[in-house]
Amino acid sequence: MRFIFWSMFEGQSLKKEWFMRERLEKLHGHRVKFEARIETFGVRQSRRGTRATLLLVDLRRSEPYEFLADHVWVQGGDWTQGLDLGDCIEFEARVVSYEKKRSGQVKIDYRLDRPARAVLKEKNNKAA
Repeated sequence: MRFIFWSMFEGQSLKKEWFMRERLEKLHGHRVKFEARIETFGVRQSRRGTRATLLLVDLRRSEPYEFLADHVWVQGGDWTQGLDLGDCIEFEARVVSYEKKRSGQVKIDYRLDRPARAVLKEKNNKAA
């Protein structure tokens, strides 16, 4: 889905990351229902200790159905129990902003905060 979507804009001078974050910016401060596929599980060190994370790909808004971002990292927790790689899930989260500091530059970016109410939409059926 990712490649099909971006092929629609082929030949246009469109900055991919900017375009996706602009769509999340419009939802800033709102709790929204999303759909995505679990790409990988990870761990993040923070001041509060070690936290579980998930990389979600092909992030879409459920209602109305709209593509939002090719990937987003979210904090894991109890809501992720029983989920596996490749599973398609529907969940609710709030879109919030944060400062991304890289190479001495500060940029406002958007992330999903407090994900909850995850529902398995499609189980990954790949044989191991």
